[in-house]
Amino acid sequence: MSLSLTMILSLLFTLLESARLYGLQSHATMESQLMLESQMAQYHPGIYEQYGIYLLECNQGDVLSMAGVDANMQSLGMENLRGGNREWNGSTINLYALNLAQCHVVQKQVVTDEKGAAFAKQAADYMKSRLLLSAVEGLYEHAEEMGQLEESTGDVDDYLSQADTALRDPEAANQAAQMQNPVGETQQIPLVPLEDDFENPIEYVKDLKNSAVLAQVLGDVTEVSNQKLQEKGDLLHRDLYEGNYPVENPGATEKLLFKEYLLEKFSDYTKPRTESVLQYELEYIICGENSDKENLTKVVERLLALRELANYVTLHQDPEKVSLAHTMALAIGGISLNPVVIQVIQEGILAAWAYSEAVQDVKILLNGGTVSLYKASGDWGCNFQKISESTYETECVGEDATETGLGMDYQAYLRMLLYSTTEKKLAMRTLNLMEQYIRRTEGNLSFRMDCMVSAVTVNLVYEAEPLFFGLYGSGEGWNRNYQFVRIKKFSYYK
Repeated sequence: MSLSLTMILSLLFTLLESARLYGLQSHATMESQLMLESQMAQYHPGIYEQYGIYLLECNQGDVLSMAGVDANMQSLGMENLRGGNREWNGSTINLYALNLAQCHVVQKQVVTDEKGAAFAKQAADYMKSRLLLSAVEGLYEHAEEMGQLEESTGDVDDYLSQADTALRDPEAANQAAQMQNPVGETQQIPLVPLEDDFENPIEYVKDLKNSAVLAQVLGDVTEVSNQKLQEKGDLLHRDLYEGNYPVENPGATEKLLFKEYLLEKFSDYTKPRTESVLQYELEYIICGENSDKENLTKVVERLLALRELANYVTLHQDPEKVSLAHTMALAIGGISLNPVVIQVIQEGILAAWAYSEAVQDVKILLNGGTVSLYKASGDWGCNFQKISESTYETECVGEDATETGLGMDYQAYLRMLLYSTTEKKLAMRTLNLMEQYIRRTEGNLSFRMDCMVSAVTVNLVYEAEPLFFGLYGSGEGWNRNYQFVRIKKFSYYK
């Protein structure tokens, strides 16, 4: 009976130790998750408060180092498991006593890896709860069309240049046209009456284009911000630390949401942020120059080119305006010119009108108004026969017509420019802007974006002593501690 009881107890304690072993494994998994989340909850508060992004700072003396994270997690683990010593406490004992033997970050993902891919994905996550995807897709319905327009913007300037050349040397233009079209057959366009003192728009617009771009749309440029970035040692001009955690590039939907994040979180000319490094942040993110003035100039140049081409296309679809351009071409060039030359001058006049209207369009956008991508006949604001009088008017028919909410505002045009810029450029410029902003806050003078971690893989090793082995012959020959290895991953984005 004693021998039988010994065998039964040995089996019983072996089964108890086996059950305990499964419990220890579950306890190790739970503690690993709790420990890792506790560590990653120590994200940088300044970045989160200003930009809504979670990042863990791992900057030790301007060096990316995970030693502090390892030590902190080791300390957290020991504190959580402190009550796990196998000591009797009255009539109870901790059956799942564990000891954290090792804790080490084996993979880390820096927010600047893969040109800011992790940042773009987290920004997209931020916007998912704030916008309907269908609404975002609708916002970009004109983006591809705008991209095609931007690729063709140089053609309109060519028409203006060719017309100016024809007017300066009509005899040479006539001879060249005669060789190309000796019969002189062209489409018949009806004539319309002209004002007695109508202007030559080609000459006027040629001079207008030679003036400073910002002066064309703003007049007085003294109010434009002169703030600049410090390029020395910034994110875009230094060697960056890199992580070894795999990074996935954002998908098509995430790219759209990322651009909406930029529009929500960063300022522009119409809504400047005086406390930031640059007042016109979106213009910098799009163009990448180091001063507000340079970035605004480049954005205005692109908007002028886009509006010029869109206006030129619209003019060609309006027979009345084409007739007026043809009549003016005959009056300016003279009826003795070859019809082909008249056609060249006509196209130059249309191009001049398109540009003068573009100047007015951009002025409306910068003043907070709206302008449709393609205008209706009644939306035109400039007097085609007196361009010099209408180009610098503050109010015109076009502004009244486009402030009804039917057109697109300045931010909508910036959205189009964002669409035509690669996500990697947008992400890195944004991270550079964020870095320089945070450096200006208290206690962050040595802040580095390439020391900000967005995801980690941690290797944890736990040890536990046997409890029931050795009793009544159970666990015969087992005289070692258990080891449990857990590999856990954590990422701030999905």
